[in-house]
Amino acid sequence: MSRTTPPPRRRRGALFSAGVLAATALGAGGLTQGTAAAADFACEVGYSTNDWGSGFTADLTITNTGSTAASGWTLTYAYAGNQRLSQGWDGVWSQSGQTVTVEDTGWNGTIAPGASV
Repeated sequence: MSRTTPPPRRRRGALFSAGVLAATALGAGGLTQGTAAAADFACEVGYSTNDWGSGFTADLTITNTGSTAASGWTLTYAYAGNQRLSQGWDGVWSQSGQTVTVEDTGWNGTIAPGASV
């Protein structure tokens, strides 16, 4: 993977955050979860990069800022260019075109209020 500018931070309606190695500029994104009522679920996503010119790593953190545990979460986002995911941790990662999807691995599927993955 390579790119020259760091990706912008992006927040959507319900805020959130998740920890892993990813890649580049976020175009559109979202987080879904399975069992908590939507009105009680809120999250924040943190995104930071380490760019060395010919590639970079990204650290994503999903923090549950709501009052109900999130269970069975999925994060999706889209690259703005031709970036490719090479690997990821702490989730089941896939990419189709510019869209990247990360699903919980089971052991990290529940995010308690105030907790992060």
